[in-house]
Amino acid sequence: VAREVLSALEFFEAAGLPAFADDWRALHAHEGRRLRVRLAKALYEDGRRNEAEGYLRQALELQPDLAEGHCNLGVILQARAQLGEARRHYEEALRLDSTLVEAMAGLGVVLCRSQHAGQGLSLLERVVALNPDGMLARHNLAVAYHQAGRLDQARAAFAALLRADPHYPGARQALAQVHYSQGLRYLQDDQPQEALLSFGQARDQGAQGEELLFAEGLANMRLRRYSQAEGAFKALLALQADHVPALRNL
Repeated sequence: VAREVLSALEFFEAAGLPAFADDWRALHAHEGRRLRVRLAKALYEDGRRNEAEGYLRQALELQPDLAEGHCNLGVILQARAQLGEARRHYEEALRLDSTLVEAMAGLGVVLCRSQHAGQGLSLLERVVALNPDGMLARHNLAVAYHQAGRLDQARAAFAALLRADPHYPGARQALAQVHYSQGLRYLQDDQPQEALLSFGQARDQGAQGEELLFAEGLANMRLRRYSQAEGAFKALLALQADHVPALRNL
């Protein structure tokens, strides 16, 4: 797709302009900007982010008030973790077009990652309200709830997402992580029985590994279930023989 759009842009610019046609000149400039934005999108989808960024910046030089260009440039900068720059372009996109849902979603994610969870969650909730069938928006909101420590909302959001699409990439693993986080919270609050229930729910979603085994061992120790705790620590050591905390607890 990128090659086809690039060929169209090169052909279009090589064709030149009639010197007498001001309205044609305006149409030519508009089409050049449109093709650059299309080309940038195709290049981004091909994984060629640097080239995509170059064409977007060209388009914005030609037309600084191009909302879609600012939004797409925000996407590229966000993927590079340049959150400050991404935020600036998303905000400019929304200033130019307050209905641009893609910019709302991107800005919401960036704000959540920049320690502005309240503002970010409000935007992501608005995006989901505007497009309740959008799976990516629902996933982003669930992730943001988890990152903000709103575990009940995160759990409900991931469960709803999986009901809508049982095979959504990464959602089951993310839900398992939410259950694990809830278990750790219970453990910190000295509620080991509830912690074990949450760890079991994490396992139901496919969770496994050293961290989960260690947490289960600690919860069982607090309940004085020493044989279960020993089993968990030994299973952990079979995976990582030099796990010092597990060795000490044994």
